[in-house]
Amino acid sequence: MRQVKEEFTNYVFSEVVAPISKANYQVGDPTLNIDDLPEETDKGYAGDVQGKLEFYDGSWLQFIEHIELSYNTKLDCLDVDRPFYKYNYHGSDKKLKIAYHCGPPEKLYKRLKSFPHHKHIGSEFTEGNKDVKIKDILNEIEDEIENNL
Repeated sequence: MRQVKEEFTNYVFSEVVAPISKANYQVGDPTLNIDDLPEETDKGYAGDVQGKLEFYDGSWLQFIEHIELSYNTKLDCLDVDRPFYKYNYHGSDKKLKIAYHCGPPEKLYKRLKSFPHHKHIGSEFTEGNKDVKIKDILNEIEDEIENNL
């Protein structure tokens, strides 16, 4: 179980903190809240990572990820699950520009093949990508900012 706890920390730093530290167009330091002591579950460890990044054009990204790590004895490897996440990117006008969500079922999204994963572009929603990670969203934000330079 100790190995899983260490891997939880490694996962958070490699998949969340490292991409944030490499993101372009940030202003100031990001606000990050990482569970210091992830909760032990019957299968492994679970915890939340949340934060806010501000960009030089006045836009910002606010996010939360719930991460569950467990050891798969059959395959002799770690399994990562993110049953809940929200990435909300707002423009300088404070309007939601892009969002990726996975969370509690909502009737509206059940018709999507990617349910419960979905993406918002403004007030519209579309298929999501269950494999989306913060580095993907940061790349999309960087493209958005570069296109508006």
